Parts: sequence; C-alpha cells; structure tokens
Amino acid sequence: MNQGRFTVLDSWRGVCAIIVVTYHFTAKSHLLFLPFFRNGWIFVDFFFVLSGFVITHAYQHHLESSHEFFAFAIRRFGRVWPLHVAMLVPMVAAELLKLLLTAKGFSAARPPFTGETSAAGLVANLFLVQSMGVLSYASWNVPSWSISVEYWTYIVFGVTVLASARAARPRLWTTLVLAAIFVLSLVVLIVYAKTIETTVTFGFFRCLLGFIGGHFTYQLWRRLPPLRSSTAAELVTVLLVSLFAVYLANGLFGILAPVVFGGAVIVFANEGGALSRLLHRAFFAMLGRLSYSIYMTHWFLHDIYRKVLAVIEQKSGITFSAPMQFMVGRKLVTTKIVVWGGPFFSDLLLLLFLSLVIAVSALTFRFIEKPGQRLFGRLAQKV
Repeated sequence: MNQGRFTVLDSWRGVCAIIVVTYHFTAKSHLLFLPFFRNGWIFVDFFFVLSGFVITHAYQHHLESSHEFFAFAIRRFGRVWPLHVAMLVPMVAAELLKLLLTAKGFSAARPPFTGETSAAGLVANLFLVQSMGVLSYASWNVPSWSISVEYWTYIVFGVTVLASARAARPRLWTTLVLAAIFVLSLVVLIVYAKTIETTVTFGFFRCLLGFIGGHFTYQLWRRLPPLRSSTAAELVTVLLVSLFAVYLANGLFGILAPVVFGGAVIVFANEGGALSRLLHRAFFAMLGRLSYSIYMTHWFLHDIYRKVLAVIEQKSGITFSAPMQFMVGRKLVTTKIVVWGGPFFSDLLLLLFLSLVIAVSALTFRFIEKPGQRLFGRLAQKV
C-alpha cells in the first residue's frame, strides 16, 4: 500500500457512487426492489467516514498554523466547488429557457425558479450552505446536499486541530473536542431526527458523525498491529456491510453507520486480500478517480433521461413508464418507473445509463475537477 494514498478505499468510493446512482435510477430492473439498493442512500455515510479517515491521514499534522489552515480550507473548497458550480450551469440554463418559454405563453408544471430550483436555493448553493439550515428543502443538484455539509465539516475539523495545536497537549484536546462534537451529533440524530436518513434538516450532524467516526477509525487503525487482512476477513466484512444496509439502515440502527463503515475501512485499508487485489485493477481504480464526478453528474443526467423518455412517449404513443409506489428509506413514495419491456429491458437501460454517467464523469474529471483543483491549489500556495 502507498502510504500517501489508499487505492482500495478509493475504489470502494467509486463502487459506492455506482450504488447511489443505481438507487436513484427509475426503471423496473431486477435491482430496483432489492432491499440493498433501496437502501443505497446509506452509502453516502461511507463517503463521510472515508473522508474523515483520509483527511486525518493527510492533514492531522499539517494544520498547526493559520497559514496551513487557510491553505487547507482553500484546497478543500477547490476540491468540491468547481464541479458543483459547473453542474448548476446547465440547470440554471434550463430554468432560464423555461422562463423564456412561459413568457411566450407556454405552460410548465412548475413556474421557473421556484420550488427545488428557487432563486434563494441557487444563492445558497453558490455559497455551499444549501444544507446548513438556510433551506427547508433539497435544491437544484439534489445530491450536492452532502457536499455542502462536508465542506463545513472540513472547517470544523480544521479549526479544532488548529485551536488544539496551541494547547499544552494538542492531540488530547483534539480528541476531546471531536469526541464532544461526535456525542452532540449522535444526540441530535437520535433525539430530533430519530434516524440517520436526514439531509437538509440535520444533514450537518449526520456528516459530523460520519467524518469524526472516520477520524477515530484512522487513529485506531494506526494503533493496530500491522497485520495483513485475509480474503476471508474481506468477504465477511462485505457480508456484514450488506446485511447492515438491508436490515439496519432504516430507523435508529442506522446510527451505527460510522461503526460499520469504519470497520470496513480498517479491513480494506490494509489491502491484504483477494478483494483488495481485485479493487486494485484498472477499472475499479478508474471508478475511484471518477467517484466525485459520478456522484455529482448523475442527478442532472437522470433528469435528462426522464425528459427524453417523456418526449419519446409523446411522439411515439408508446407508454414506457407508469406510476409505482415503493419504499425509499422509511418513506413510501410514488414515482414514474420504466416498466415497458420488462426487467431485462430496464437492466439494459440501467447499464446504458451507468455507462453514460461514467463517460460524462471522465470528461468532467479531466476538464473541470482537475483544473479546478490545480487553480485552487495555486491560490492556497499564495496564502
């Protein structure tokens, strides 16, 4: 394992991003009603735990001055903001087109710049505060709620480490402060949210819980004997994570996500079994590199997919989709699902959609993510 980068954990990030995309895809494939994929939302918490683990690995000894803190804040902003804003551009363009068409007399199901695409929501998104209590609804590129809370969690972590660096026993104070925030987040989620499945309302506490859980996971991993994980340990870990997602993700037991995902991170950080060797292969390494783009582009691409399907239905007279009810977390929702052609046709649609998302993500990674990181990296050097 390269001590500077956890390749297998990156690959798992890519796999989890694909699970989230599959969770959102509206077609009656063989995967749609499987409890594992219906609870695919829980894998966002894996992102939080993994972020706490790798950020601690990279920065816990490099946030001891205000210069280092501001450079860290700028670099993390550059990691998430450029692609986030880039995905807002076509969405804003669509709302402007809708505004133009409604001014010419065309009707729309929802007036432009209202609801989840409100002007207030746009401003909040530009400042990455859309899930920090300023809005009561998910807005614009809906999955970006997690990017909003994650960035401000970075800031909480950075401020904590910076403030503790000036104490007599900095590591002890960092541990105590982060432990207190972890307990506070746990109490808020148990008492008020009553679940970990919360986004814009208590999503900040959900992220704090996962990220700090990842921080303590790293501290534990560093202190464990340097044993290589076996293939059996990796297979058992995948089984336990799957069982957790299927049977315990909903309700209060979902609060265990930082523990479950933290355990998985410890096992796979050692990169010692057959699954780790598989995840080192080029395809999975690619998914890991593209994971953020996959996560951020798929919502907009799925919206285009649904609109194109609606136009085809109108022009051809063929009914491809029908309203269906199914559970999303603990909620019963009704949405239009592709049913034409049966599950095998929907399997093909899902495969084609995943391929499209990966292809587009390769472009956004190369032309938006990486240049954005380089730009903000240069700005951080000037602090």
